[in-house]
Parts: sequence; C-alpha cells; structure tokens
Amino acid sequence: MAYEPMPAALQNTARSFMSEIVDSLSEVLHFTYPELAHDWVRMTGYRITDASDTAGLLADVFAAHHTENGMDRHTLESYLQTKQQVSRSEMPSRWGRAALADIAGEPRPAGTEDEMVLTGHEDPEDDPRNLQTEAALMALRAVRSEDNRVLDHLDEETRAMTLRVVQALQRVAVPA
Repeated sequence: MAYEPMPAALQNTARSFMSEIVDSLSEVLHFTYPELAHDWVRMTGYRITDASDTAGLLADVFAAHHTENGMDRHTLESYLQTKQQVSRSEMPSRWGRAALADIAGEPRPAGTEDEMVLTGHEDPEDDPRNLQTEAALMALRAVRSEDNRVLDHLDEETRAMTLRVVQALQRVAVPA
C-alpha cells in the first residue's frame, strides 16, 4: 500500500492547533506555583478544557479529511479511539477517580479497582522528563509573552534549564 504525505494544509493546521494547545497547557503549569495559585482552580479548568477542545477540533478536522478521502467509519473510529472518549459532562469518571486515588497513594473508590489507569512515572518528582517538559513549555511561554516576569516564579533548576531553552529558541529565526 502506497502512503501519501500529509497534505500541506493539514500540516499547517496541525502546527497551528498544537501551538494553541501548548499555550494552554503551559498556562496550567504556570498555576502550579504557590505565588500564582490564588486562581488555580478556575484558570486550570479553563486552560485544560481549552487544550482539550482544541485537540478535539484538530481530531475533527482530520476525521473530516479522512472521511472525505474514503476512510470507512470503523477504521476512523479505531484511529480516533472513540471507545476511550469521556464527555466532560460525565466527569469525574470512574477512570478519573481511580487515577486521583493512585496519584494520592490512597485506596481506589469502590467500583474502580479494575480501571486501567496510566498516571505517568511512578515518582514524578524524580522523572527528568517532567523537568524537561516544564522547561520547554515555560520557555515557549517566555518567548511568546510580553511579560518579562513570566519566569520569576520558577525554582532555580527549572529556571536555569528554561533559560537555556529560551536562548536556543531565540537563535532560531522565525519566519515573518
């Protein structure tokens, strides 16, 4: 079977939507710092759902493309993993409750014992990928922001790595 590259219009759409998603998720990280936590409940809810909505719209655009180009419904549903979908109106789900219990190191609520939950690395504080992800997201936030205090709340290690990423990003010419 011959495969064709992703059409340029979809490539550009994916890049644009991913940029919006990253912006929203970097704001979620922004509110994890104590001095910014005064509004974390409201703002993280907004930004997580903004990212989710944008990702959903991107999936919808790709679904429309595949449908228009003859993909059958069964294959499309398989690729979109529709059986994993949870409506926000149904949250918190059994999966969400099980994940929260696992994260907190507490017993799972009744009825969620068999839920398959992926909560990341066993000890997130020791996972270097988390520092790298945070530094990359905060660096993007810094280069896109007009607020030069955007990195002030970072701890020393995260700030140092973030500044290295900022410097690397600033060396890359951005097309006009």
